Amino acid sequence: MMDSIKIITSSHHPSYQSISSSNYYQKDVDVARSVDEVLLYTTRSKGIAWMTDVRIGNSSFLAGALFAAVAGMLLIAARPFLYQELNMATMTAGSNFISLGPIPYFKLTQLVKNTKDKVNDEGPLDLQTTLVTCASQRAVFQSSDFVISSDNEGNTDRSNRMSFPSHTLPSYEAALRMGAGMVQCPVTFTKDRELVCRQQQCDLHISTDILYHQQPQLASKCAQPFIPSDGIHRPAQVKCCTSDFTLEELQMLNGRCNSNSANAAINIWAMTPFDYLGINTRTASSCVPANIPSHEDYIALVHSWGAKFAPIQVPFVYMDNIENYTQEMHSRQIIQSYSQGLVIDPSRIYPTSQNWEDIFLWKREFPQHARNAIAIDMFYEEEQDENILQERFTSLLGHGVSNVVTNDMWVLLKRNMESESIESFEPSVYAKVSKKMKLNIFTVWTESSSELRDETYFRVLHALNKQVGIKGIFADVSVVPTASFYMNCMSALE
Repeated sequence: MMDSIKIITSSHHPSYQSISSSNYYQKDVDVARSVDEVLLYTTRSKGIAWMTDVRIGNSSFLAGALFAAVAGMLLIAARPFLYQELNMATMTAGSNFISLGPIPYFKLTQLVKNTKDKVNDEGPLDLQTTLVTCASQRAVFQSSDFVISSDNEGNTDRSNRMSFPSHTLPSYEAALRMGAGMVQCPVTFTKDRELVCRQQQCDLHISTDILYHQQPQLASKCAQPFIPSDGIHRPAQVKCCTSDFTLEELQMLNGRCNSNSANAAINIWAMTPFDYLGINTRTASSCVPANIPSHEDYIALVHSWGAKFAPIQVPFVYMDNIENYTQEMHSRQIIQSYSQGLVIDPSRIYPTSQNWEDIFLWKREFPQHARNAIAIDMFYEEEQDENILQERFTSLLGHGVSNVVTNDMWVLLKRNMESESIESFEPSVYAKVSKKMKLNIFTVWTESSSELRDETYFRVLHALNKQVGIKGIFADVSVVPTASFYMNCMSALE
C-alpha cells in the first residue's frame, strides 16, 4: 500500500526550517492551513519523503516513478483548485483556523539549539520537548484570546518586515489571520469629531505619507506645516494631527511602514521632508498601501472575524482647532460606537485607557460595556514596595476595575541569578501582589529588551503565562504567530 498522502505548506518544508529535517517532524501532519505554496508529501516511519520517493507496495522503482510523475502532473493541474479550496475553507473571515508562517518554528530551532531548560513547573516534560512535540504533531491552529494584537511604539519596526503599516486594516487582518483573538485600536478623533485608529493624535507627519502626498495641499493643513532646517541653528519643524483633518481628508492618506521606528530615523537638520523622514525607497515601495481606518472600519473587520475588541483611548495633546469637545466626551463616544450600527456583545469589548478617570467614567455610565475595562498601569519603579502597590490596586478595585495591563512586561518578571532553568525568570513583587489581590494582569510584549533574544522568546512567554499567570499579552503583529503557536501548544496539555 502507498504511504498516506497529505498536504503541507512550504513553511514546513526543510528549506524553511532546519528543525524540520530532524525526527521532530516524523509524525502525522494533517491539512495545513496556510496560503503558502502547497506541496504534496508522504508520511513515512523515518522522516518526510517527498513525492519523488513514493513507493507502491513491492512494485518496481519504474512503476513508482511513473506513478509519481502522473501524480505530480495531476497536482499541478489541480493546484488552482487546491488554493481555492484551502482559501475558502480556512482563510475566510471568521474562520477559527489560522496561518502561522515560519517565524515560530525559527524561534523554536533557536530554543532547541540554546536552551538549558531542564524541567517546567507542571511536570516531567521540559518546555523544549513540549513545543517540539506540538510542532511535530499539530498542523491546525486556532486563534487565542491570550494574544492581543497591538502595534506599540516601543516595538520599533517589527511590523515593517511584514510590509503592513501599523494600525491599518491590512495590519489588523494579518494579526487575525495569525491567531490574535483580540485586536487593539488606539482611538483618536478628527476635525469633524469622527473616530479613527492612530497610535497618537499628532503623529501623522511620521506615520503617514502626508509630507510627500500627491495632493500637497493636505500638508498645508497641518498644525505646523513642514519648515526646513536652516542647517545651523534651527532644526526642521512639523506637526500633523488627526484633529487637523476631516475623516474624508484623513482617509486620503496612506500609512507608512516605518512609522514606529521613524522617531529614531528622523533627521531634524533636514532641508526636505524626504530627508527629514529618512525615507528608504525600497521599504516604501514594498509597503502595502493602506489608509487610516475609522473606528467603525475597525469594528466591522474585527466583528467579521468573531474576535474581541480592545479600543484604547489616545490622550489629548492638541485642541487648538477643536471647540466644545472634551476627553470625557471622547470617552463616551468610544463606548457608544459599539451600540450604534453594528451592535456588539459587551462581553467582547475590552476598553482600555492609561487615564484611570476614563475607566471610572466608563464603569459609572456604561457598566455593561465596561465590565472588561483594562486600566493601563505606567508603573516603572525598580524597587517595588508591597504596601505602595496594595494601595495602588485598592483604588482600582474600589471602582470595580479588576483588569490591569502593565506597559512593560519586565515589571512582572525578575531574573533568578542562581538558576539557569526555566525558573531563571520569576514573578516580581508587582506580580505577586496583584495575584494576591485577585487582579487580572495583562502586559505589553517588550521587543527592545536586552533579555529578549530568539532563544529566550518562549522561556519569557512561558514564565509570564505559567509563573505570573497573565491573562493576555499585547504584542506587535510580528509577534502574534509566535504567541499563537505557544498558546495552542499549551492548551493542548490542559
